[in-house]
Amino acid sequence: RLFTLTREENNVMKLTNAEIAAHFRDITEIINRREKYPVRFSFALLKNYRALEPENRNIEEARNRLLDEYNRKDSEGRPLYLTTGQIDILPEHQKEWEKGMKELLDIEVEVPVWKVPESILEESDINIEPVILYTCSFMLEEESD
Repeated sequence: RLFTLTREENNVMKLTNAEIAAHFRDITEIINRREKYPVRFSFALLKNYRALEPENRNIEEARNRLLDEYNRKDSEGRPLYLTTGQIDILPEHQKEWEKGMKELLDIEVEVPVWKVPESILEESDINIEPVILYTCSFMLEEESD
């Protein structure tokens, strides 16, 4: 069966920043495994990685701004996380930090998601772990017969 990717298959989805960060982390892990997947599935993984990457960068930048404000500082006033890598929120700022992070992670963003039919995976002779199928469920679409 010949498949073509068309603009219609590039679906825009509303995802929260929490979902974006999780999908980006999961897709990065899958890509880094360097396992063999069906070509269209691999292509969709890469397309979704590239679509999520700038959004994830925006989330990290906004998170770092919150850390700059609420993280414990060194003697020169710089947030310690920059040198230690450890998040250490001062107790008096904990509520503001949590409120800011919740607000950041709850923001909805429209992201183009490349979907592939589930049948591509079902018809493949490549054994794909169930955890990967679950992780990538947002980019799989059921086909009607």
